[in-house]
Amino acid sequence: MSKENCIGFDESKSLENKKLYRVFSIERLLELFTKKELTLVKPSAWDDPFENYILNATAVNENGTTFTFDVREHIYGQCWSETRESDAMWRIYSPNITGVKIRTTIGKLNDSFKLNYEINPQQIFIGKVAYQSQKDLILRAENRIEMQKQLVSNKTVGFAKTLLFKRKEFSHENEVRIICIYEKSSQGEPLYSVKIDPYKLIDQVVFDPRIDQELFKVYQAHLKKIGFEGSVIRSTLYELPQLKVNI
Repeated sequence: MSKENCIGFDESKSLENKKLYRVFSIERLLELFTKKELTLVKPSAWDDPFENYILNATAVNENGTTFTFDVREHIYGQCWSETRESDAMWRIYSPNITGVKIRTTIGKLNDSFKLNYEINPQQIFIGKVAYQSQKDLILRAENRIEMQKQLVSNKTVGFAKTLLFKRKEFSHENEVRIICIYEKSSQGEPLYSVKIDPYKLIDQVVFDPRIDQELFKVYQAHLKKIGFEGSVIRSTLYELPQLKVNI
C-alpha cells in the first residue's frame, strides 16, 4: 500500500508490521474461517450519528447551489483498533462474554485485499482516526476552503479522510479504519464482502477473559482442528496474579 493510501500515521515509521485488533462474536469468527470473507459496511450503519457526518450533509457551493455527495453510496469501511486490550473493548463488543479478539497487521490486511481484482487498489485506504470535540468537527465541515481542498482537489483520498474524524468521547477506541470506495455498488447494498484468506490474515485469537474455561478449550481445539496455526489463548485481564506482599 502506497503512503498516499495510509492516512494519519507517522510517516517516519514503517507500517507493514503495525499490529491491529478487532473484537467480535465467536460466531462471526467461525463464519470468517468458513466463508473466507471480510464484511465491510456502509458508514451509515455505524452507531455514532457523527459517522460520515460530512458526506451525509447537504453541500452548498459558493453560488448557493445545494447538492449531495453520491459517493457516500459507494463507500464501505471496517473498524479496527491499535489498542491491544482494554476492559471497555470486551464489555462493549463481547456482551455475551464469548467474544474473541483477532490480531493482524496493516501489511497482512492490505495483502488480503489483493485477492480482490475487482477493487481498484488506489481506492483502498487505511487510516488512523483523529478525535476532536463536536464543536471542532462542525467548524471543520463549515470551513469552505478546507472542504474545497479535501473534497474537490483531493477527491478520492479526500472522501476517505472524511471518515477518519470522530468525537473525542470515543477516543478510548483508538481506531484504525479500512475504507474502500467501490464504485460498482448500488444504494441497495449495505454490506460489501471481500474475499480473504483468514489463515494468512489472522495471527492470533484471544478469547474473552470471562469465558468459561471448558468452553474455551472446546473452541481452542476446534480452531486447531480446522488448521489455524496462530496462537489461541484466553485473556488473563481479570486474573489476579499470585503475589507476596513484603512488609
